Amino acid sequence: IPPVSIPYLIMGCLVGTGIGYSGWWCRSVVSATSFTLIGVMNKCLTILLNVLIWDQHATPGGIFSLFICIAGGMIYQQSPM
Repeated sequence: IPPVSIPYLIMGCLVGTGIGYSGWWCRSVVSATSFTLIGVMNKCLTILLNVLIWDQHATPGGIFSLFICIAGGMIYQQSPM
């Protein structure tokens, strides 16, 4: 590994570890359904960011499906216990 790459490697490891711990923390404070929905919404936001930044992205049908996911996330409510 070139010496110039080592700081990037360390930073990537730290960020990855932080993401892992934040996922475990999130699972401990919300229900399993809410955690799954958070994961799906995160993926939807990633796809939306991809559309805004890069030239090669999802088809119009894929974008429509993305908006269906976002709409479902907005109307989601946890069922009463």
